[in-house]
Amino acid sequence: MKAKLDAFLAWWLGELASLLPWLKTSEPAVATWQEGRIVTAAALPKGQPVILRLPEAKPWRRTFDLPKSARRYLRQIVAGEMDRRTPWRADQVYFHVAPDPAPAEPGRINVALTVLPRAVVAPALDALARQGIAAQSLALADGADAPLAGGAGRSFAPARRAVPALVALLTLATLSVAVQSVWLGIAEARLATARQDVKTVRGLAAEVEHLRRQRDLPHLKRQETPSALGTLDALARAVPDDSWAESVTIRNDRLVMTGLSADATKLLPLVGAAFPDAKFDAPVTSVKGGQTFALSARSTGAGGR
Repeated sequence: MKAKLDAFLAWWLGELASLLPWLKTSEPAVATWQEGRIVTAAALPKGQPVILRLPEAKPWRRTFDLPKSARRYLRQIVAGEMDRRTPWRADQVYFHVAPDPAPAEPGRINVALTVLPRAVVAPALDALARQGIAAQSLALADGADAPLAGGAGRSFAPARRAVPALVALLTLATLSVAVQSVWLGIAEARLATARQDVKTVRGLAAEVEHLRRQRDLPHLKRQETPSALGTLDALARAVPDDSWAESVTIRNDRLVMTGLSADATKLLPLVGAAFPDAKFDAPVTSVKGGQTFALSARSTGAGGR
């Protein structure tokens, strides 16, 4: 078994070594869309993502402020308010949002929003697609080149940095396989010895199974009956006094709430602090008396992470 393991490790590490030079030196090609056509200095590599440069594009920019607690949820909050802050819906644009370093009022942060309508980018993406090429990011030529992320959660952010991380994970997975193989060999040797006394092994196995069932029974019962009261109590403590819930639904492990808030952008971080995966399910709408909202989160039965 050891010889087979050594041979496998030698082969796998050799394959990784052959990939590392490419990973270290490869840079994405740049495709420039100008005067209605793709302009490049060299042939574009098919099957590999490229950076799409748009020197003639004129992005729509806006700066505004949000509560400081919204920093963690900037993309979700801005996407939910896109049609209120811009002439477009979130699914009609590629956008990039980030904190602006300009000083803001206490408890607030300035946010810089860059928006490019999908209709502007579509001809360039179609031209690349006809060549079997996909764009991984959009670069602007006004001194603020930045990857733009599309609405509905799709991102054109550069992906090449993730490749070395993937290699590291594969290496760790290989080492994990090696360690598991060693432990498997030890376990097989112990099993061969234990088989000499079958009655003892079976008796111990039955006793261990019985003790395991006794130990896990209370935990399994608690899992089968999650506390709805605990969830509602945690939700009541998370929602501020200037927000009201019109409906609250708990189905399986999802908590869904709709209602009215004086400032829905403050509400999402508060709910997110008590429940995982908090997000808006629909755009925030301004009405008389505040903003209507629909959000959901993962219910843990007691409102904790």
